[in-house]
Amino acid sequence: MSKIQKSYQYKSIKRKNGNNMIINYFIVISILLSVIEIVNPLRQFQLYLQNSEITLIINGIGEQYILYYGYSDICPDYIYLNDDEENNIKNIDNCRTIIIPSEENQINQVKLIWNTKLSSLVNILKEMTNLIEVDLSKFDASEVEDMTYMFQDSSSLESINFGNFNTSKVKAMACMFYNCKSLSSLDLSSFDTSKVTEMRLLFFGCSNLISLNLESFDTSETLNMEFLFFNCSKLQYLSLNNFDTSKVQKMNFMFYQCNSLEYLDLSTFNTSSLIDMESMFSYSERLTSINLYNFDTSKVIKMKSLFEGCSSLHYLNISTLDTSNVNNMDNMFANCLNLKSLDLFHFNTHKLLSASGMFSDCISLTSLNISNFDTSQITDMSSFFKNCHNILNLDLSSFETSKVANMESMFEGCTSLSSLNFNNINTNSLLSLDNMFKDCFNLEYINFESYID
Repeated sequence: MSKIQKSYQYKSIKRKNGNNMIINYFIVISILLSVIEIVNPLRQFQLYLQNSEITLIINGIGEQYILYYGYSDICPDYIYLNDDEENNIKNIDNCRTIIIPSEENQINQVKLIWNTKLSSLVNILKEMTNLIEVDLSKFDASEVEDMTYMFQDSSSLESINFGNFNTSKVKAMACMFYNCKSLSSLDLSSFDTSKVTEMRLLFFGCSNLISLNLESFDTSETLNMEFLFFNCSKLQYLSLNNFDTSKVQKMNFMFYQCNSLEYLDLSTFNTSSLIDMESMFSYSERLTSINLYNFDTSKVIKMKSLFEGCSSLHYLNISTLDTSNVNNMDNMFANCLNLKSLDLFHFNTHKLLSASGMFSDCISLTSLNISNFDTSQITDMSSFFKNCHNILNLDLSSFETSKVANMESMFEGCTSLSSLNFNNINTNSLLSLDNMFKDCFNLEYINFESYID
């Protein structure tokens, strides 16, 4: 029993009449007011300290993760369930989980409060498969520098309220929304990305994302955009005219499987630093047009599968592409099912080492100009024209093949091919030519006049 309680009890015994009872009540009220005067400033001080608040809506009862199981940064100071701010349910031994009583609803609100500013949000809500909604509108992110993997694989997450989320110091956003398959929209208008250097896999696998407004994005410091929109299969429109890509080095798989995009205007892209374009547009099956007119590809090394699977492309003007440093063009146009003509006369291929499957399954291709191709360094030409059903004639007299080791299935399935000039063929390095002319039913003439073995 406290000293205050003992003193109050002693005075109560000595007072018997009604006046004493009134005095008694007065003492009780005085004590309560004194306690309130002490507690209230503490509560106000606590509220003053609250710098960062995250509200979660989660699906589940019993033991539930409220932070990524591998999260090892600063624990929240307060954890409240369903707005019960009188009961801090923080688990001192493990702040990543809480116990939600079975009498609670299946859908619950959890509020996380830090009394300090965080500098990193790496992994914080990663792999939270019970997470449905997140409210960050009261979170002070002014000191945050890294948001890598922030929501990665939170596959049930449907909504994020960023409010005025301050990202002015953020440098890394890689994999931030990776595989957030239930997100249909994102409002990132408050984002300041002026210091962000890393955007790889940012929206990777956001397969339910229908709209995305990135007009506020400042990408002037960004170096890496690989896999940026990978498998955003429901995204119907993208305006990237504001993107400053002058420092970006990697755009490989950037628009891979963007199956609902019909048009991409990248004419404002500055690609002077770009070195990797592998599978940049691969299997974006509804793309009918791509504007690459201003692309500077003078430093690009890889163009492997660049347009592979772009089955709706009827026409492609890539006459301005500089291929002088490219060493890999494997499957570059493979499965471009509706492409009817290609003029690659301007292609500089003197560094090209591999061109396996370059035109394979271009079943509508009738016109192909590769008469200026330098093939002197190429080692692999397997499946080069495989299943080009509609090509009638091929003049490969300029081809120098002394280093080619693989010509397997090179012309396989060219069912309309009737004439082939390959008079400079050199097979000194050739190891495999299996099925080289398989199913070339109409081939009547082959010129191997200068054949060297």
